[in-house]
Amino acid sequence: MNLYDSKGKIVFTISTTILKASQQTRGHKHVQDSEVYEFIEGFGKMVLDNTTIDVKSGDYVFVEEGQYHKVINLSKSDNLVFKCYINGESKRPQLK
Repeated sequence: MNLYDSKGKIVFTISTTILKASQQTRGHKHVQDSEVYEFIEGFGKMVLDNTTIDVKSGDYVFVEEGQYHKVINLSKSDNLVFKCYINGESKRPQLK
């Protein structure tokens, strides 16, 4: 979902991603925008530059502008569901 300013420019994006069992996003970074991930369901790992953290339902992760990030679903049977909140326009991450 995109939110627009009075001139029709996208100023904020909210997206929901469902990673199936053992799936992961392609890593990426946003040069000019920070982002917040809200984990809704499941568990996995999130890579932030050279650090990997555990994530699960109820967790929030702040990604700084320019910081490389990707999400990995560690479950062999359950989905990992998360929302992303970003200033500006964001394309949905490509899945591997």
